Amino acid sequence: MDPETRWKSAAATLPLGALLLSLAACKPPVPVNQYVMVVGTVAACLPETGEMTVRVLRAASGGRTKTKDVYCTVTSDSEVYINDAFSSIERIEIGNEVELIGYREHDARLERFVVRFANVIQPLPAPPLPDLAAPRTGSASSEG
Repeated sequence: MDPETRWKSAAATLPLGALLLSLAACKPPVPVNQYVMVVGTVAACLPETGEMTVRVLRAASGGRTKTKDVYCTVTSDSEVYINDAFSSIERIEIGNEVELIGYREHDARLERFVVRFANVIQPLPAPPLPDLAAPRTGSASSEG
């Protein structure tokens, strides 16, 4: 093979090789996690691991409702507010109503909900009754 034919053969092979390499290196784009809101009641909470289970009511056929447990993960980047005050997962109690904003992360073993913002509603004790002024007896002033 003369040098000119060898050069033309290599020049024709190079684009084909680049195309095959780029196809092999390309992976389908990872879908962007969409942020969604989950509203429910705390069924379980493990502050040590950041895991929380939230029971969500869902409408079912025939006007009935059914519950679904959503497995959540509270990370160090999550913002937790209890009764509108900044707090932590350690103060969340079973039975608290929660509004969570986050995204679903699909794992081969389990689907979990990664929490970015948590608004927790805890019942507050009733405030103490105010001291009412006692009716005054006697004369505080005398006019003459």
